[in-house]
Amino acid sequence: MGRMLGLLALVVGVAVAAGAALGLRALAGVEARMQTLDLRDLTTAGAQDCFWIGPVTGTTLNLAFPDSGALYWPAVFRTPLDPGDHLEIAGYFPQARYLSLHSYLTGGVPYDRLSDSDLSPDPGQVNPFVTAPWRPGQGYTLRVTGGAPPAIRPPNTLYLGPPGQGDPAPLILRLYAPEGTETGADLPRVTLVRATGERLTGTAMCAALDSARPGTESRRIETPMIAPRAYLDLLDRRGTQPVGGDWALFWNPRLSVLRLAAPTLARAAGFAARLGLLPRVWAYYANLDMNYVSTMIDARQGALVVLEGQLPRTPARGAGAATEPGIDLRYWSLCTNEGLSSTRFVDCLLDGQVPVRDLPGQPRHYRIVVSRADDRPANARADCGVGWLDWGARGDGAGNPHLGLLILRNLLPDAGFAQAIQRIPYPGAERATMGPYLPTLTYTTRAAFEQRGC
Repeated sequence: MGRMLGLLALVVGVAVAAGAALGLRALAGVEARMQTLDLRDLTTAGAQDCFWIGPVTGTTLNLAFPDSGALYWPAVFRTPLDPGDHLEIAGYFPQARYLSLHSYLTGGVPYDRLSDSDLSPDPGQVNPFVTAPWRPGQGYTLRVTGGAPPAIRPPNTLYLGPPGQGDPAPLILRLYAPEGTETGADLPRVTLVRATGERLTGTAMCAALDSARPGTESRRIETPMIAPRAYLDLLDRRGTQPVGGDWALFWNPRLSVLRLAAPTLARAAGFAARLGLLPRVWAYYANLDMNYVSTMIDARQGALVVLEGQLPRTPARGAGAATEPGIDLRYWSLCTNEGLSSTRFVDCLLDGQVPVRDLPGQPRHYRIVVSRADDRPANARADCGVGWLDWGARGDGAGNPHLGLLILRNLLPDAGFAQAIQRIPYPGAERATMGPYLPTLTYTTRAAFEQRGC
């Protein structure tokens, strides 16, 4: 009997996978495409130079679903490097929650990364993300080189991947939850080290790399977006199927399109993923240390969305993650966003901004209201134990003011935290894996919520 059931499951799985594959091919023409963004006139209050562009924030460049708790510095330069050449990047460990440097292949596919705790400090100094506490002037030096990582990686070395496959923006430097006004003021110093031993810095280095210097036409990056007409066509394909519902793990770009256009087929594709027939694909300049779940929301079901869940424990300060006991995640955030045709964020709550209280059997319980500013309840405020997120006035950014998108982020879970997004094994296992750490959603009205009192 067991063998028969196993065979039946295999047959069903193959059929489901085949149906999903057909659906994926049918929707191939409406997947997210890379759109070029001209940054030559981008001006910011933070540091930038002829190598690093930025800092890019949700207010300076609101695209690709940024997180308001993060700063990003892309670097646009010629790859691959000449044989034997490498980049030397030297900086100071920041007073922040997180630091990383990622490399990317064509299409914004992440290839390699070095995170703060991976870095060995310069001789005689310490890495505060390993030893804590933070103190100024603790430096690191890393190397960026072409090719693939060897079986035994040398320390502090980042790889750009196969020749000819680098993205136009092959490096992105990230800084999360900076602490203090001076954090990030000193960008890492970059040196091009030739195979001959020659060392080039500043404008000479940028000229040799053909990097995107300020004011030049090459100072541009690409971001994935779905053309508005194609996005609206996807919504039309849903027919009468309601928008929103369950939280969905980001698995790959095609599955994201399927969830938008054909939820039933998306569930079949999720089953195929469970069987190992639909591989996970990272894209969209993802952070390999961060995992995401998302869900759409629809004001036609209620002007307010109320989210309730259990907030993971995060460090009060970045370097505290090294020694502070009982930490679940390095960082948590919940953001309201528009849709795949604009990829804009609207509002975010970071972990330290979320009011929590201990209820019977529900430690660190939180309640967050999502609404338009005009619909914000009087009791949706911190002293009433309620967080608030602005839904935004543009809806999905494509002419549907009733729609929106929620994205929940988990960064660097502790090894013992089994309910992190990173532990979800396949699409469909979100609730079973995360339990109370995955918020429930209910729709209501302003008047009904205000009746709860403060």
